[in-house]
Amino acid sequence: EPEFAWRGTRPIRTVEGVIFDLTPQVLKIDVTDFRDVSEESLLTLTPNLIRQHSPPSSFLPACVIAGKAKQFDDGLLAAVKLLGQPGKQELLSSLMKALTEMTGEEMEARAVVGVAQELGAGPPLAADLQGEGTCLREKFLANEGLSKPISFYTWSKELGAVWQQDRFLQQEYSPSTMASLHRALCSREAAMGWYCRHLFLLRKLSGPFDHPTLEVAPDFTEKDPMKQ
Repeated sequence: EPEFAWRGTRPIRTVEGVIFDLTPQVLKIDVTDFRDVSEESLLTLTPNLIRQHSPPSSFLPACVIAGKAKQFDDGLLAAVKLLGQPGKQELLSSLMKALTEMTGEEMEARAVVGVAQELGAGPPLAADLQGEGTCLREKFLANEGLSKPISFYTWSKELGAVWQQDRFLQQEYSPSTMASLHRALCSREAAMGWYCRHLFLLRKLSGPFDHPTLEVAPDFTEKDPMKQ
C-alpha cells in the first residue's frame, strides 16, 4: 500500500520512493469528438433545452435541475453572509478595543484586525498601524488567487468585501499573533459568544473546519503556524 501523509496542509503520497502532491489539480482530457454531425440539432445553439427538441419535448435533464438548485443555494448563502456581516464587524471592533488595552506587543494582531475591518468596508487603519497594516493589505491583494472574489461573491461590492475580509483572516499568522487574538477574545465574553455562534453557523453551512479555531487556547506544538 502506498504511504499517505501530510506536508503542512498539503496531502502527499509516496509510491516506490516517488512523492506525489495530491493538491487539487486541473487536468485536460483529450477525447475524440463523439458528436454525430449528421444531426443538425447538435450543432445549433438554442435559448433553452425545450426548443432544442423537434417537436418540443417536456423532458428536463437532471443537470438543469442541479443548476437551478445551485442558484438557490448561492442566493441563500449570499443572504446569510450579508446578514452576518454587521455582527462580524462588531466582533472585530471589540477585538481591536481589547488588543489596544492589552499591555504586550500586540502590534501585528492589531494590524491584522485593522486590515480585516478595512477590507470589510469598515473603518480605515489607525495612524499607528499604517506601516505594518499597509504591507499586510498590499501583500494580500497582490495574490489574486486568494483575494479576488469568485462565485456569488462577485454579485455585489458588499459580497466582494465579505470575501476579502474572510480570506484575509484565513491566512497563516505567527503564533504570537494568534495567541494575542485568543487572549483578546477571552477578555470579551460577548465577543467570544458571538464568535462561537458564528463558527456554529459556518459549520452548518459548509461542514467541519480543516484547521483549528480560536475557541480554545492555541496549541503551537506543531511546526506549521496555525490558521485562523
